[in-house]
Amino acid sequence: MQSPAAGSFGQTMHEIQAGRVDESHFDRVYRSSARPLLSYVARVSQDSSLAEEIVQATFFRFLQSGGPTMDEKQTRQYLFRIASNLLADHWRSAGRERRFWSFVRPEPPIDRRETRLDVRKIFEMMKPQQREILWLAHVEGCTHGEIADILELREKSVRVLLFRARKRLQDLLATKGLQEEIFR
Repeated sequence: MQSPAAGSFGQTMHEIQAGRVDESHFDRVYRSSARPLLSYVARVSQDSSLAEEIVQATFFRFLQSGGPTMDEKQTRQYLFRIASNLLADHWRSAGRERRFWSFVRPEPPIDRRETRLDVRKIFEMMKPQQREILWLAHVEGCTHGEIADILELREKSVRVLLFRARKRLQDLLATKGLQEEIFR
């Protein structure tokens, strides 16, 4: 993935911000955050091309905001929050589009036979918010408070939602014959 500072938006960073963001600072932020952010969005959305678009839009919005002065941890949370909001916007829009097309031409039934255990498929069976919370907690190692900040929820809500997401994942894995304890 090319750094947005390198001109992938058709403009240089300086044209966008007229000097409001130090290029070396932005480069450090991009290098430390782009890959984890792309992984997060790709897993939650289950669409690698959408993930790339969301990450590019996330950094573009970061540049538009003037690259708020925050420490590294806060900047990372800010980027994840932007990406989460962009994903939510995309899903809302996609839902409206699906409802429209379902009136025009109903989709044929989908054959849902599964011949092997595939954790990705199980992950896809979960709600997007559950995927987000599990990813942030267990892959990114975010605390409940950090997840709350990223997803704009209350910390107590995150605890409950994370518990439910873990339970849902355990139940889905158990239906596939995997009885081991997943979360310690």
